[in-house]
Amino acid sequence: MRVCETVAIPSSDPAFFAARVLREVGVQKPPVPLEPILEYFGLRLRYISNAEIEKMERIAGRNLSVSALLHRNGYTGTILVREDDLGGRQRMSVFHEIGHFDLPWHEHHDYLCDCGIDLSVGDKLEKEAFEYANRLMFPDAEFAKDLHSWDPSIQVINSLADKYGASFSATANRFVSKHLLPCAVVYLEGNSFQMKKRLPFTVKYCHKSSRFHRYWQPGEAVSHHPVLEFCLKENAQLRKPIPASVFGSSKSHEYEADVRPYGPGGLCVLLKEDSPQGTLPGLG
Repeated sequence: MRVCETVAIPSSDPAFFAARVLREVGVQKPPVPLEPILEYFGLRLRYISNAEIEKMERIAGRNLSVSALLHRNGYTGTILVREDDLGGRQRMSVFHEIGHFDLPWHEHHDYLCDCGIDLSVGDKLEKEAFEYANRLMFPDAEFAKDLHSWDPSIQVINSLADKYGASFSATANRFVSKHLLPCAVVYLEGNSFQMKKRLPFTVKYCHKSSRFHRYWQPGEAVSHHPVLEFCLKENAQLRKPIPASVFGSSKSHEYEADVRPYGPGGLCVLLKEDSPQGTLPGLG
């Protein structure tokens, strides 16, 4: 267990602290195990049932739409995580709470009580904890190899999710965000009347590489298209070109689209723009 001391903060970058933990624990290969990192901080892990969560919600007086909670106890603490979450989501939730515990400037914030808390600060802290968790889940050196070895596709992301012990969405978001090719992953929400009434899909959220020309805000409409409708109706995966106009572009080009169902009534769409000879910039 680490001995905590009052020292000057060496960095304000969450990834710096996560990388230091991996280095000191001696873990660099995926999947990164939870146990040695929990032991490093002297943290306990406890799985909680839905009944326990409902009891906590009654005590708190509000809905706790979270996957995990951190209970501090001086220099140690306990992470409570939903027992019915899938493995990759559970792991990310635990790493996220470890981030709150490790990052020095998160120490005095109460994540359950929103009374008098600046929500802009809360959002910033959550983003920092997610960045910390991503750095633990996807060690830089190994993940860089995968970024340089594979073009984005649903098949590749499924394989990497298994390799890193992560959820599909966490892997897709990280892979696309860091990739050198122009690509994006867009999560769409639909409904059971999608095909009958020809309603547009709605963007839930989006991640993109730095080279991709477009970003979709949550709530933006995406037009109906046979590929999207087929995947939603038949619960199927397809890889087909889709006109950029479907996604609101005024240009006539097409995206290479990899589409799969995601959640109830939703789709995950991986989009790629053309790249010369299909190579990574600077590598081909």
